[in-house]
Amino acid sequence: MNGKNKVWLLTAVAAIVLSLAGCASMTVVGIDESSVEGPKQVRQYGTISPGDITVYAEYKDGSSKKANVSAGNITFDSSKAGPQTVTVTVSGFRASFTTEVMPLTGISVVTQNAAWRLGTQVRVPRTAGGQGGALAAPGNDRNNWPGLEIQAEWQGMGSEKLSDRDISDDCVFSEFNTGTVGRYDVTVTWRDMKTTFPVNVVALQSIRIDRPPNKTTYVQGESFSNTGLRVMGTWPGLSDMEVNGSVGGYDANKLGKQTLTVTYQGKSASFEVEVAEKPAEAAPIVGKWFEKKDTYEFFFIFNADGTFETGGALIGSGKYSVSGSILTLTARSSDAKDTFSISGNELTLTGFNAITGSNYTQTRTRKAGTTGTGIVGTWDSNVWSEFTFTSNGRWEEVSSSGRREGVYEISGNELTRYNESVSVLTFTLSGNTLTLTNENGTNTMTRQ
Repeated sequence: MNGKNKVWLLTAVAAIVLSLAGCASMTVVGIDESSVEGPKQVRQYGTISPGDITVYAEYKDGSSKKANVSAGNITFDSSKAGPQTVTVTVSGFRASFTTEVMPLTGISVVTQNAAWRLGTQVRVPRTAGGQGGALAAPGNDRNNWPGLEIQAEWQGMGSEKLSDRDISDDCVFSEFNTGTVGRYDVTVTWRDMKTTFPVNVVALQSIRIDRPPNKTTYVQGESFSNTGLRVMGTWPGLSDMEVNGSVGGYDANKLGKQTLTVTYQGKSASFEVEVAEKPAEAAPIVGKWFEKKDTYEFFFIFNADGTFETGGALIGSGKYSVSGSILTLTARSSDAKDTFSISGNELTLTGFNAITGSNYTQTRTRKAGTTGTGIVGTWDSNVWSEFTFTSNGRWEEVSSSGRREGVYEISGNELTRYNESVSVLTFTLSGNTLTLTNENGTNTMTRQ
């Protein structure tokens, strides 16, 4: 071994020796009992924080330093009021000091729910009958009484709110029933102290539709969906809360608007949906059909949505329906478009006559004995005819030359009348050939 290596080895050995010597010097050999200090007063059932205790440990090297104390090494009987000896343990050595456990003088409920909703399931920590009780929810030992705050008071040491754990582990409640409306006096006991507070159980006042369902329009036969429906309930003294009511009144086969009713705890609210006619399946005659003769030509177009139009020698449009081999055509054509005004019992119509190529103005008088609002009613003309307008949008003209009828529409002061006619035909379909037959004859058309 050369000199350099010897120096290194001696240095390492010296470091180890010094380290071992340092560990030995930090060994606790006792406690300076005269140095132990702690709080003079402690709340009954309370604890002492390690940070509130001062104690000095004596070490092997003759030094004395403040020792760290853990909560588990502080012992005394906190349940017993009066002077108590507190024992502190450090590295197996014990010292003590005297404190006074100040008695618990009372408890009080400082905050709770203004009321309970009828039927609410409340998790009461413990009842006088044991764990849980009439309102218990199994499988949970934590307090689930929203808003409940209990305050404890000590002699000479003020007050403090109990923790959730204090309430769930140590409080005992008398039973009450949220299944019946009324006022209940509930007694809570903590550490042999009791207090009584009122609990009100209130009934539902009303419900309202906060948001209608996502789907409010249906086709005939379609099932109702309440997805998106939000119903809120109102209770006296409490905030509104969402409720799950039952929905009734829907008829999948009833066309038009329907009022559906939501019911919850005897209260109801309503909203509207609409059921539309189920679109007809595409009829076999859908498409464009053409007929050409020496003297005329025309075509039919049957659309999948149940409408039709004609062109060529026969011009018109409307709706159609197919039942077996029967084709029903309901045609609509414009009869007239007028500007109208009403003054008392007089109706004035102003328009354009396409036959004469000139403007016209007619004044008609409401027929005696007829009533109506606006244009609804029967209007007589001394010239040639009388008009009747009904409240369901239909019109009729009776004159010496016969009777006409149809539907009308009003937009502002514009009145548009449409003629309507219904034709019933028998049809046969063979490949690309469509044959239509009625009392007036037969037409044979080819699909285009």
